[in-house]
Amino acid sequence: MENFESKRIWAERKEPPPKISFEFFFSGHETAKDLENLKDAFDRADVYIPEVCGWSDEDVEVYQNISQGKMTPNSMAKKYGISKRSKVFKEMQILYKSEKPILIIDLPEKHELYVRYNKSLEIKDEALDQFNQGGFREALELMHRFIEEFAEITEKREAFIKKNIEEQVEPFVQKSPQLKNKKEIKILLRLGAAHTTLSQALGIRGERIQQTFSKMPYLFGADAEAKRRKIFNKPVSDELVARALLEESLYPKLRRLTDDSQKLTELIQKISQEFTIKDIKEISEDLEGDIIIEALKKRGVKIPESEEEIDKLLGLPKKIMHREH
Repeated sequence: MENFESKRIWAERKEPPPKISFEFFFSGHETAKDLENLKDAFDRADVYIPEVCGWSDEDVEVYQNISQGKMTPNSMAKKYGISKRSKVFKEMQILYKSEKPILIIDLPEKHELYVRYNKSLEIKDEALDQFNQGGFREALELMHRFIEEFAEITEKREAFIKKNIEEQVEPFVQKSPQLKNKKEIKILLRLGAAHTTLSQALGIRGERIQQTFSKMPYLFGADAEAKRRKIFNKPVSDELVARALLEESLYPKLRRLTDDSQKLTELIQKISQEFTIKDIKEISEDLEGDIIIEALKKRGVKIPESEEEIDKLLGLPKKIMHREH
């Protein structure tokens, strides 16, 4: 990581700069279970960089206060109305009293890209509304537009984060009292699984990179797959976008069944891949408001009513209940 000001400072101290390496922890954004394996990576790290798109000064203060033990996860949850089953609460439990330095380098809340990001989500919402009201062609066009816009924003956002890594990490390390005597420093970045291009870009520069996923193999739904294809300049077919519309409409209806977002993604993929684009168009045209579950049941799709039924449909091993004697 070339930083001439950093080299000057370390030269004045008459000591070699520390060796800095990066570990990327990639996961989903949905539930606490998405972060269940974060603790091991966190324990290995000297500095933690969370993904906080649209952060404010208050967000920075909360992360720092949790890390230093000045605020508990419980008091944070109560103050901000955050569920104790949420991903945020799980992250704060891992961070609590660790005293690890926190660096936030994502888009701040007033950045034009963050404003644009939120507007792109409105396009997606409109696409799903059209799909659920029978406007399949309009929904398909809007979803294509959303995917293109989201991919462009993601590329620019990742360039912003990469620039901040290059410009802020070494000065941050130099100023941290906990790190001044360390010869090797590991930086942990927690990001959504769609951001693997960021770690690849740093790897090309010759940085020491390690990648960890919350679960392997990691499954991407049709929506995420379409975005990734667009980012890599690969064609995005109407059929893939149609499956994204179906999956994104179905996901919130089944989310209550399990805290495992990867398991839910696998189930919804299994359902959506049974249908052609013609089938999905007909499903959309049959919909009246908010009854996608019924529309699928009419077509013979088995919709599970519990996590046990999901496991059975996916052929997962039955959970063993342990009892105390």
